[in-house]
Amino acid sequence: QPTRLPDAALPGVAGAPGADPADLNGVWTLVYAGPAACDEACGEALYAMRQSRIAQRRDMTRVERLWLVTDGGAPDAALLEAHGTLRVARAVPGWLELLPGAEQGVHVFIVDPRGHVMMRFPARPDVALVIRDLQRLLKFSGVG
Repeated sequence: QPTRLPDAALPGVAGAPGADPADLNGVWTLVYAGPAACDEACGEALYAMRQSRIAQRRDMTRVERLWLVTDGGAPDAALLEAHGTLRVARAVPGWLELLPGAEQGVHVFIVDPRGHVMMRFPARPDVALVIRDLQRLLKFSGVG
């Protein structure tokens, strides 16, 4: 069942602007939740999100990426620079509970333009599958 995310604003991390739900309204959002110390699985998730967005070509402006940092740390500056427009925000109460498995930092989620969590990919997602699913959503979606 799609679950609506809270309307609570998310504070930015490491000097990045926060994520206000209004900013994500009207776009598809790829969300990863995990600690600031980005391990190999985190790196693969962020890579899959970046490549999936780029692969949408002219529709890539319809896709945002959000990393919810689940601890008090700050991600490595070089990592953030490599991922360009990735939004990085601190997870607040209410968000992680609506993202099943997010507290373990193992999934990439797709949030629709109305703020509903509607899909999740397994740990170490297959980039080609994420791209294909996102292309279908963008093609057949009447919103975002």
